[in-house]
Amino acid sequence: IWDSKSRIMKSKKLLLTTIAFVAIAFSAQATVHRVNNSPGVDADFNNLGTAISNASTGDTLYVESSSTSYGSISISKKLTIIGTGFMLDANDSTQADKNESQITTCSWNSGSEGSVIYGMYCTGTMYVNADNITIIRNHFYVNTSYNNCIQLQSGHSNIAIVQNFVQHNYTSSSSSYRCLWYDGNNQNIFVSNNVFYRGNSASFTS
Repeated sequence: IWDSKSRIMKSKKLLLTTIAFVAIAFSAQATVHRVNNSPGVDADFNNLGTAISNASTGDTLYVESSSTSYGSISISKKLTIIGTGFMLDANDSTQADKNESQITTCSWNSGSEGSVIYGMYCTGTMYVNADNITIIRNHFYVNTSYNNCIQLQSGHSNIAIVQNFVQHNYTSSSSSYRCLWYDGNNQNIFVSNNVFYRGNSASFTS
């Protein structure tokens, strides 16, 4: 579903630019940090919020599998956050650990422009309050009364939302619960190859 009113760009040029941007972000010369909150694991950080606070602009955080959520996070610097992917039990013979890298809410704030989040499992709203954010191959499953899975705050642009699995499963007759929300003040929003579900029905934007 493409809504021209919201100025979503559907072009090969932008897709190639997005892919190139992600590749550059992953290969940037910056410090890489391991984050693992499982007891007894010798990682750089056992708390994702602390890792974000201590990381430098341009760093990459590898957030490892855990049976415990890493909680809510707020980012105000350019970072690449990489989780383990989702639905890891679908091919159980290939996974040593089937747990996902789970967070609750996530806020991309001023200063986080150019950031990438990849392979995380989010059970709350992801708020985008900055330009140039890439959200790629994440799993969103919201089963509470958070209004939206992904919410683009008004006035921001150049957001790529690519190859995510997004489901809002909160039971309510209210139409205010959405997988993806944006308004007419957002520009250059690229949405490609995602799966959106609200309950058991396809659900997009308004």
